[in-house]
Amino acid sequence: MTQITRERKIQMGQVKVQFPQVDWVYREHYQLIDLRKDIKVADFERRVNPRHVREIQRAILNNEFYDIVIRCYKDGNKFILLDAQHRIAALILCHEENNLKEYPLMFVIFPKELGRKIYRRINIGKPLQISDHTKAMDDKKNPYFNELGQWLAHYKDPTHLSYAEMLYMHMYYLTKNANIHRAELLEETLKGITIKDITIMKAFLTAMQKTNPVMRRNPIYRVQFLRNIYRLGYENDFDTEQFEMLIQMVENWNKFDDYKTMQSIHAIMEVYLVMTKMALKVKNQ
Repeated sequence: MTQITRERKIQMGQVKVQFPQVDWVYREHYQLIDLRKDIKVADFERRVNPRHVREIQRAILNNEFYDIVIRCYKDGNKFILLDAQHRIAALILCHEENNLKEYPLMFVIFPKELGRKIYRRINIGKPLQISDHTKAMDDKKNPYFNELGQWLAHYKDPTHLSYAEMLYMHMYYLTKNANIHRAELLEETLKGITIKDITIMKAFLTAMQKTNPVMRRNPIYRVQFLRNIYRLGYENDFDTEQFEMLIQMVENWNKFDDYKTMQSIHAIMEVYLVMTKMALKVKNQ
């Protein structure tokens, strides 16, 4: 029996398209001196781009800025920003540097419990870093974030991989597709993470940190090696010691230097085939 899609049901009038219930607050003469007191950026918002803030500041001062809608939720008396942090930062500069006193603002106030979801949907098509999306998913309740924080961070640094990269490694294991880089798939993958997944990840990350604690300029952390180490370790149910053995074999491979500059899909799959034999040796020891 053919399944009727949601889009077809909408066309047939069987399903209604509904917008979340919101409150609207329009302040034609919002006093900019109150911005720091009234407004706070959500802790899962992306990092501010200072150049973008300055561009908006110039546009406001030149009467060439036209977006006054601020999407947010309320926490007590504060508006918690889900969007527009660059606009608000620019208005603060306009007030403090250019003595602008007031500006019209329209607040669209969403239910607090939908905050993270709405933030992700607002930004899904924007040129954000993948890590901006995982940061928004971290509600401090998910074991993936809580149990892997020793090894992972929202933004990659010299001693931490990112939560997003670990999810991509897991997606590669699940799909066998080395060319998945879509932000909307991160949330779906995160929902499917199991206790076993986290256990394997801990073994993998512990082995990587033990054998190669510094990531910067370290070729073993390049995608063609890293993702295949994780995939093969998971496929063979490796523990930390077995992951360490596989890592050492990869680093001692006579073609390691040849492949360390190759990050194409074809190279990733070639490395996988070679490493499959290494993993089999580890498993048989």
